[in-house]
Amino acid sequence: MYRSGGKYTVTSLGKIAYGVVQRIAALEKDYWKFVAIDTLESVANIQISDEERKKIICSIIKDMQTREILFSAKQPLRDIDSQSIDA
Repeated sequence: MYRSGGKYTVTSLGKIAYGVVQRIAALEKDYWKFVAIDTLESVANIQISDEERKKIICSIIKDMQTREILFSAKQPLRDIDSQSIDA
């Protein structure tokens, strides 16, 4: 926030930060849905195709933006080389 002419105004960064916080708060209500998806993906001996994974996500998650993020996250974080993150 900044003050201009005796009036407080939210900065552009403040607007973005507030939007991110609101988005996270909205996602919090679906916490157990995300846990279910993670559990399904981590179960040993079960391989699901990308198409099956998308169907499951679509049936559980209603928000389109969240679905798109989950669809693009094909590689589990545990499989990512930690050295590529540090670079």
